[in-house]
Amino acid sequence: MKPGLIKILFIICSIALSDFFVSCDKAWVDCDTYNFSDCNEVEPVVGEMKIHLTINAENDSVPLVVYYGNFEDRDTAYADIVRADTVTYSLPVNHRYSVTAEYTSGDKHITAVDGVEMKKKSSEVCKATCWKVTGNEMDVTLHYK
Repeated sequence: MKPGLIKILFIICSIALSDFFVSCDKAWVDCDTYNFSDCNEVEPVVGEMKIHLTINAENDSVPLVVYYGNFEDRDTAYADIVRADTVTYSLPVNHRYSVTAEYTSGDKHITAVDGVEMKKKSSEVCKATCWKVTGNEMDVTLHYK
């Protein structure tokens, strides 16, 4: 075999193998039998923000404020008195949110704070674009004894 031909074959094989290894990071999907029930093909404009709280004998209702951006900016999205350990609000995606919850413990006043960036993400499955919302949970439960 000629040295030039060996180089060309080496380059062709290298390209073919690199394409094989690069494509391995995506899971193979049989498009004929794929169940699209978990694929939301509608690009989300809003997402459901789930907020976890502590409801107990001393705090049977909790003042809660959800803010656009950081809570220090005081740009209120929702203000509520919550009587359940989980509450959900619809909010626009691709924004940062924060939340404060006000508790009492004996003679102490406690403010719990959390914040997240709620984003929409897409992935390609077969020839469909599937959407999901991430960063849609905040936790302002009490964590003390």
